Amino acid sequence: MTARPDGARSLTGHDGFVVTVEPTLYQDITPEVIAEIDAAVPPEAVVRMPARAPDRIPRPRPSEPAPEQTGGDRPRHPWGWTVGVWLIGATAAAWSVITAMVLAVEFTDPRVEWDVVLAVLIPEVPLVWTTWALAKGRRARRR
Repeated sequence: MTARPDGARSLTGHDGFVVTVEPTLYQDITPEVIAEIDAAVPPEAVVRMPARAPDRIPRPRPSEPAPEQTGGDRPRHPWGWTVGVWLIGATAAAWSVITAMVLAVEFTDPRVEWDVVLAVLIPEVPLVWTTWALAKGRRARRR
């Protein structure tokens, strides 16, 4: 473990995995927590590091205040996306059932008509992809 006078600790495992504890970045990292970490590491495994320059000690980024939202400023509900997802999704689901039925019939027949198989499979791919893309876009817009 490396230890800095400002309270920073870096613990390195046998596999090279490093966990760094920076008390300046998190409010929950109190001197008591640092003392618990120090007590858990044998003294011969501690490397005392020199103090860092004040500008080298990490500080939390100032958080941006949340925008004030009043009744007129609220974002609109993405109902268009909801309708689109449901319409394309229902179409894709119905087409999936049709595709499964056609494939079941075609592959039980000794003479498979590949033009029919392709005619039902080719529209299925864009329908499923569009449903997925719309649902993903809707989720991204809701955040």
